[in-house]
Amino acid sequence: MPSPDAIQEFKVQTNAMDASFGRNGGATVNLVMRSGTNQFHGSVFEFLRNSALDAKNFFDSPKGKTPPFRMNQFGASAGGPIVRDKTFFFADYQGTRNRQAQTYISTIPLLAYRNGDFSALPLVLYDPATTRPDASSPSGVSRMPFTGNVIPRDRFNRTGENLADLYPDPNLPGQTNNYLYNPTRRATTDQFDARVDHRFGDADSMFARYSFSNITAYNPSFLPAPSLGDGPAYPGNNTTKGQQAVLTYNHTFSPAKTSLRR
Repeated sequence: MPSPDAIQEFKVQTNAMDASFGRNGGATVNLVMRSGTNQFHGSVFEFLRNSALDAKNFFDSPKGKTPPFRMNQFGASAGGPIVRDKTFFFADYQGTRNRQAQTYISTIPLLAYRNGDFSALPLVLYDPATTRPDASSPSGVSRMPFTGNVIPRDRFNRTGENLADLYPDPNLPGQTNNYLYNPTRRATTDQFDARVDHRFGDADSMFARYSFSNITAYNPSFLPAPSLGDGPAYPGNNTTKGQQAVLTYNHTFSPAKTSLRR
């Protein structure tokens, strides 16, 4: 995805594409990169967006501040002659810095549940340690309920207790959808293109281009550490790097016939 300042023209084809475009579904977008000319040209740009003018997300706290959002997209381009009428250069750079708070609503166990007190629930918890044969029961066994729907502390499994203690305390009322979390997703992108064109004569020309991009991102989870939990898309740090090199030679045999080598 080159910088907008690096694009000379583009074409979108939605159907009836020939075999040179492969077997992709949907539309095909062709981009032509800029090249240098006999005149020096350059550009500088900065695009800024932040939460100062944003409305709150529907799920955000009505009492708290708007979760922060900062996006900076900036870059520059330059092109011109190396040897007039013969050799030209073009280069561009673009950086993107995105810091955007996410809004996650989760259901976590109440502190009473983590302490074994389920008296608020409209159900009966039975003690598995009291299981005994009972011919009058449809299942053939019967059990005694825990007094008051409270599991004694000495019956806790130590591993399960340690896992339950990883949960944060609820910060919203209710037994479900009772935890609001606004972690920040971070994405940093640096990319550039460099191109050199050379004309050997009226019938022969060539160009070389190198493009590079590097994206480092942090995707937060639905819950804070150490509970974490599942995430929307592979929570954690990830890096995506892309490189592309193109070398093209063009020879014109006649006004009606051209040879292209890549």
